[in-house]
Amino acid sequence: MTEAPETIARGQKLLRCGYTTGTCAAAAAGAAASALLLHRSVKESLVHLPGGGYIRIPVCAIEESCSYEPGYSGLPREGDQAGFFVIKQAGDDPDVTDGIRIEARIRVLAAGEALPEGSFADGRTPGLFLTGGEGVGRVTQQGLEQSVGQAAINRVPRRMIFDAAGDVLREAVQSEGGASEQSGGGQSFLRLLITISVPEGRRIAAHTFNPRLGITGGISILGTSGIVEPMSERAILETIRLELGQKLLRYEGKVILVPGNYGERYVRDCLRLLDEPVLISNYVGEAIDGCVLAGASAILLVGNAGKLIKLAAGIMNTHSGTADGRREIVTAHAALCGADRKTLEAVFHAQVTDQMLAILERAGLLAPVVQSMLREIGTNLERRAGGVPCGAVLFSERYGELGRTAGTDAVLGQWLNSRQQDAGNPSV
Repeated sequence: MTEAPETIARGQKLLRCGYTTGTCAAAAAGAAASALLLHRSVKESLVHLPGGGYIRIPVCAIEESCSYEPGYSGLPREGDQAGFFVIKQAGDDPDVTDGIRIEARIRVLAAGEALPEGSFADGRTPGLFLTGGEGVGRVTQQGLEQSVGQAAINRVPRRMIFDAAGDVLREAVQSEGGASEQSGGGQSFLRLLITISVPEGRRIAAHTFNPRLGITGGISILGTSGIVEPMSERAILETIRLELGQKLLRYEGKVILVPGNYGERYVRDCLRLLDEPVLISNYVGEAIDGCVLAGASAILLVGNAGKLIKLAAGIMNTHSGTADGRREIVTAHAALCGADRKTLEAVFHAQVTDQMLAILERAGLLAPVVQSMLREIGTNLERRAGGVPCGAVLFSERYGELGRTAGTDAVLGQWLNSRQQDAGNPSV
């Protein structure tokens, strides 16, 4: 078993890795379990990572949460508890959760004591339960992997937390000669509740995607690998997929994709659509893939020309660090539409998209060039969507709506039909 790397290469730099909120919660839970069940005071916790290997995390005791009798050497009794916390480290990743305190408390439940509503159970370790405390968000809408009312602790972190505490519980019971009772499928004689809390979670949740996902009261406990890779796309794509699933469920298979806030405002103020769009940043291709995998019936992409004209060249990640190509794309389509050399040179040397559009407007070529690009955008979107109806609307802050791909009006018709049915008129 190998220890996870502390750094990772990104371009020509070595950047420090961090650890996820899920890894922090697991480390704190394992330390709290060791203090409560084995009476060990630990300063670091070893966490096994989902993909193999391990990581060592510094931990600190929450002194006021350790209520068991000092010197007592047997298994804990009803009401005994212990708590530890971890200070999350994001490494060189720009993460709003960097430096926050993630706590885990573990308590022996009294006989007959009811579990908090929405608690998670671990089928591998009877008697072990998990819930979220202060600063951990609660799910209020369908479409996420937790049920409505449950804490926003994702599946992989839940397993890591249960593994960390469960390993300690099994060791403690075996040392007392009661392994068969606690782990063998009968009613266990210890019932333990793990509570994960994030004191600053409610405050920082406003800077996450949680409000869009219908998660209230705090942050989510996340992580798929246990490690935060600097500048990683994984967390962003995971959040986009979560929101896609939620919106597709809410809007009966229809989804609106926008790269950013401009697109969101355009959908609301200009297209007058009531559905909440999914913010996809630069990840157009991955978002469409997610729609197809989730069984979407209609996809509408709405965005500023500065990003979406890149789709005319098949560029499905529109980040300028991945590919730009705007001047080459506009220049090529201007040439196809008959622009003279002077116009082509001016377009090619323009700094921003609206400058290119202004040059085309003065040359009387704006409409034909935009339509030429839209034909290619439509073709590339249809190819990526694999048969799912997909349309795109291009707009500019200066020019307003520039145009739509050929399939857009048919896609928009699905929203019109829904609106008419909601008003009690099923006719088109």
